[in-house]
Amino acid sequence: MSQITIPNPQTKQIVQTNNSDVLGSIYISKNIDVRENVGRIRVGKRLVVNSETADTGLTNITNPVAFVSFDDKIWTIGGNTSNVGKIFRNGNTQLQSAFSADTNTSTPTAINSIYSDMLNGGNGYLYATGSDKIYQLISGGGTWTSQNLSVGVHALTTYAGRIYVSDLLNKIVSADISTGAMGTLVTSGSFTLQLGLDSNSQVITFIRSSASRIWIGVVNTRGGKGHIYEWDGQATAVTRSYRLESSGALSCVIKDEVPYVVDTNSDLLAWNGGSFTKVAGFNRKGKNVRLKKPLSSVNNRFIHPNGMSVINGNINILINNQNYDFTATANNTIPSGVWEYTQDNGLVHKNGLTLTKSSDTIIDYGQNTVDIVGALSELQANNNDSNRNGTFLAGASIFTTATAVKAVIEYEDTKDTLQKAGILVTPFIESSEVTDSFNSFYVKHKKLLNSSDKIVVKSRTYEDDYIDTTITWATTTTFTVPNASVVVSDYWTSNTGGEIEVLRGTGGGVCSHITNAVLAGGTWTVTVDETHTGATGTAIARFSKWNKLGTIQNQVMQFERFSIPDSDDISTSIQFKLYILFTGINEIHSLTTISKTHQKLV
Repeated sequence: MSQITIPNPQTKQIVQTNNSDVLGSIYISKNIDVRENVGRIRVGKRLVVNSETADTGLTNITNPVAFVSFDDKIWTIGGNTSNVGKIFRNGNTQLQSAFSADTNTSTPTAINSIYSDMLNGGNGYLYATGSDKIYQLISGGGTWTSQNLSVGVHALTTYAGRIYVSDLLNKIVSADISTGAMGTLVTSGSFTLQLGLDSNSQVITFIRSSASRIWIGVVNTRGGKGHIYEWDGQATAVTRSYRLESSGALSCVIKDEVPYVVDTNSDLLAWNGGSFTKVAGFNRKGKNVRLKKPLSSVNNRFIHPNGMSVINGNINILINNQNYDFTATANNTIPSGVWEYTQDNGLVHKNGLTLTKSSDTIIDYGQNTVDIVGALSELQANNNDSNRNGTFLAGASIFTTATAVKAVIEYEDTKDTLQKAGILVTPFIESSEVTDSFNSFYVKHKKLLNSSDKIVVKSRTYEDDYIDTTITWATTTTFTVPNASVVVSDYWTSNTGGEIEVLRGTGGGVCSHITNAVLAGGTWTVTVDETHTGATGTAIARFSKWNKLGTIQNQVMQFERFSIPDSDDISTSIQFKLYILFTGINEIHSLTTISKTHQKLV
């Protein structure tokens, strides 16, 4: 007999390696927080919609790609590919304060999310870029003024009293802002930079300033090797060039003077003083398929250049999990949303983007797949108002059905009053002896705080194929799906297996088990055991073969034992999945499985 416990009872360390299905403590995470109470597993705070496309005046926001604190307000920028967009702002520095369109004179309207950027110049001016201009607005309001640029992507940074802007794919121009208003843009000579003659192999993705230098990321749209450059901001040549093993660098954040970068292979790199080395990565099971549009020359990739932020001292990353293939498939190991990296825990999915505002009825627990992602920014409110909520804002365009989308600005419910759900899948746990098999599983947890709280426990002895397909809701517990899309009986028979997880649309983030399925006229009518509040229209769901062991919903006991059913096909490895529905600071303390010698094999 042997006993295996997650996390390790001595170290209490919880690790997601993202490169193995047998190493670490977590194989797949969705909305899981391992940092708030180190050594325990909690559900990540629920993301809440602040403002969205349907709100008055926000029709053209499309995808918010920057968040900036300026003039005791929070500002953002976004627009569609027809250059119909605007500058938006809220009423104060509280993250839950709703956004509306800027009304200052000559406010920019030719805004495009795939081209634009915004920053606080630190000199009393707000700066923004459109498809072919750079704009400035003085503190206190007034009139926006502008200077011309070429049509294209215009990333921004400030350094040593100047503002720098990317132009013509692989060029950087600048202007003096040290005395207040922006001077005339310098387009050649000192304080400008031209990266080679072949612009397609040197498309600038980001420019970031640290205390002593400017970092420039480029992507090679031809598929060759990409680079990161170090520059002093003045010379006409870079200071140093760092060649990457991938085709380029897509997003960057500076932490403790060290640049952290996500590259085209969806790996997280860090500068070690001499080169950029991999410190973590997303678990792309099909390594030959990269995430969405990694070599694009504009900002419609799986991560936006502003999609990284240091939040509560840790690296956070906002990604879109769609693969770059003809059908935009998605790996089951990489949910969209906010991921958190620490050296101790690896890269863990912490927050999924949701459909509802704080006052709405909850209709989902995080969209697994999204349309496009924008900015992620830590923004601490500069007041002590008791109503303040959240520490960061995230921008994206997310699905409301299988196909319809809306743009959203979201903050996390740091008050922790709203119901949330998470998913945790363990690595495959292997018995210590060849003749051992598993017969029981224990979940040790904090006493559940609410009657609606629960932990649903599932298992499997090998990883089955899964299928993602469109379903149509009939009621909150039933849906229909054509047999031509999925043969439901391949995933479910009476009293065995049969899970669906909603990936996009109403019910997103909910894991259900099939209780009944009837085929008639080429269409399945499927009944599930979880209620999907507000379910209507279409959604995308994933069918797989997890076996449900049982549910914890006891507000007295602090542990539960589950029997693992005997099978003629005895396995010496097993994997567990937990669907966790919590409100407040519930937490899981440990997961333990016990194996014993299987007498049939002796």
